[in-house]
Amino acid sequence: MPLDPWPKTPRSYSLPPNYGSMPGRVGCEMDTWAHLVSDVSNEAAKTPVKINQDANIFATQLSADAGRPLPLASGRQAYLQCMEGAAAVALGAETVRLVQHDALRVRAGAADALLVTAGEEGAHVLVVEMAAA
Repeated sequence: MPLDPWPKTPRSYSLPPNYGSMPGRVGCEMDTWAHLVSDVSNEAAKTPVKINQDANIFATQLSADAGRPLPLASGRQAYLQCMEGAAAVALGAETVRLVQHDALRVRAGAADALLVTAGEEGAHVLVVEMAAA
């Protein structure tokens, strides 16, 4: 059986507990990406929650037929979940359609950016972006 390329271990051990929280509506303007969680070592990211892992969590609530790109840098990968509504994710020449509760894993090199476009009822999408294994 091939090895799963997704990282399962932290980059450091014996770290002190790190807790974070945020109000439910922080950064939730319509048709924009809200950067909710970032790595503690990424001082440039001004997110409400910091974690001890090379990962970022983004969310968007898109109005009907609205689309927004989310850059995916070289050496990165992402896991997308359509939490509500329906969305199309353009990956270069390929488009993947998601409906509520569908998920999509995008491996590094599949696209330079994820273009997420809502269906006619809008969409609520969550993205976990992380270092490629």
